[in-house]
Amino acid sequence: MKKTKSVILLITVTLFVALLISGCSGVIPNNSSTSSDPGYDEANTVVSYFKVTPAKVEMKVNQSQKFEAKGYNSDNKLVKIDLSKIEWRGEFECRHCGIVWKLTPSQNSRETTFTPLKKGNYKIWVKYEFEGITKWANAVVVAK
Repeated sequence: MKKTKSVILLITVTLFVALLISGCSGVIPNNSSTSSDPGYDEANTVVSYFKVTPAKVEMKVNQSQKFEAKGYNSDNKLVKIDLSKIEWRGEFECRHCGIVWKLTPSQNSRETTFTPLKKGNYKIWVKYEFEGITKWANAVVVAK
């Protein structure tokens, strides 16, 4: 029994020392192989157009909905965008009614949350301005 405990202790210490010497490099994935996102086109990175999703929503007053902007190149492939160049805006059917919605955040984000405060038709606009070129896209919201 004493010999079995000694063997188990020796194996445990050996494994522990081997783990310390190896540095765990076999367990942690290599970041260089995962640094490029396969969903983005890294060859053609010029934004040709934007899309806002969802493109059309019917919702209730004071209900919130998240919207997302994505940029695409001339090959219709997703490209990375500089978030500091994004600005979100809202528009209501009655321009004289003032701001009757909440839109947060309104800039520097791929996503925004929209909340209508009055019944009617809205447009949620995203503006992307980069190197002197401005791209616009919108979504339509009907608040009931």
